[in-house]
Amino acid sequence: MKDIIERYIQEVATRLPENMREEVKKEMRSNIEDMLSDSPTKEEVISILKSLGEPRIIANEYRETKRYLIAPEWFDDYLKVLKIVLIVFGSVALVFGLIDALMNPEAVGIIGRIAEIFARTVSGIFKGLLSAFAIVTLVFALISSYGKSIHKKPWEPETLPPLHKTSQERISPTSSIAELIVTIIFGAIAIYVLYNANQYLGWFTNDGNWTPISQLFDQSHVLKFIPFFIASLVLAVVAIAIKIKDARWTLGVGISRTIHQIFSFVVVVMFVMSPNMIHADFIARLAEFFDLQDQDIAEYIRKACIGISVFIGLMVTIDLVTTWVKTTKYLFNRIR
Repeated sequence: MKDIIERYIQEVATRLPENMREEVKKEMRSNIEDMLSDSPTKEEVISILKSLGEPRIIANEYRETKRYLIAPEWFDDYLKVLKIVLIVFGSVALVFGLIDALMNPEAVGIIGRIAEIFARTVSGIFKGLLSAFAIVTLVFALISSYGKSIHKKPWEPETLPPLHKTSQERISPTSSIAELIVTIIFGAIAIYVLYNANQYLGWFTNDGNWTPISQLFDQSHVLKFIPFFIASLVLAVVAIAIKIKDARWTLGVGISRTIHQIFSFVVVVMFVMSPNMIHADFIARLAEFFDLQDQDIAEYIRKACIGISVFIGLMVTIDLVTTWVKTTKYLFNRIR
């Protein structure tokens, strides 16, 4: 009976730092002896040891410094950040994986290309998610290990954020993250298609290969706008990131969203209304197809561009009015 008790104590002690072992052994012997009857049986000893638990659990309770990769006080933040970063990295990997697979096909035949694009895209997403997981885990592991050694001001109750009047003031992180994903994916695809508009947008021959014979846009004009479209996408991502961070209709959310919307609207209007943006050869083919004069087709296109600009302007106005109504309401409730 004594043998099994000593084996149990030894198993606990070997998992502890050497300078703690003797003291822990003495304490455990004393505690176990207090729990035993005057004439303990083997069954009683085994029952008591079972009630104490596995040696590794007991050792962890005795250990002064707990061992974990991510400290408990950081774990909730770790999970929140990990979810967001996984979504962002996965989206970026999806976009660039598709672009790379489409630009550099190796397989021959439509079925082979589809399979290749699918395989390369899935592989890229997996690598992106793995990288995101590794980066976030490493950062939080470093924070957990060295964060305690960094001098911080003591927490004060006065630093708590103000009480929100209604739950409607809160912006759902799920909807914001979904907006971020859609913005990155479709923004990147749109920029890529415009950058290669001479390959994807135009008049094609239906010869089985869909060969472009006339491009829709004058490519030299399109390329001048690409940096502005990239800047618009960056502003959109920044505005959504601020919305995710604040999770309320704060002044920062309102201002960043306004800057993005106005900048993007100006860029789009300048693009669609730019003279000679539509390639002359494309206009000629449209005129021939509809049996009209080139000037008539050009005028119809101009009117269509004006209509598009007015429609976009109306949508931007509605969005900005809605944004500032929510922002003003939130700021008013904080002051009140």
